[in-house]
Amino acid sequence: MTLKQIELSPDETNDVDFQTKRYIVAFWSEIHISCDFGATTWEVLNSLEKAVADCFVCNPPDLKKAESLTAQAALLKAGYTVL
Repeated sequence: MTLKQIELSPDETNDVDFQTKRYIVAFWSEIHISCDFGATTWEVLNSLEKAVADCFVCNPPDLKKAESLTAQAALLKAGYTVL
């Protein structure tokens, strides 16, 4: 599953978790739209995106892990190595 397949419920618009999901999905959508992989490759980012999508489908969603994986992707794009 990818984040493009994740549906965000409009009923959650005032919820902090909804805002977190929205920012995460926006980050990954921008990568898809721009095809800008920065200092890394699509293969690396794709595996992280799938892990983030898996976090979203957990019940309850594991947003802390999804945020952490997305931050890791941002650092990789910027040229940092994973700690």
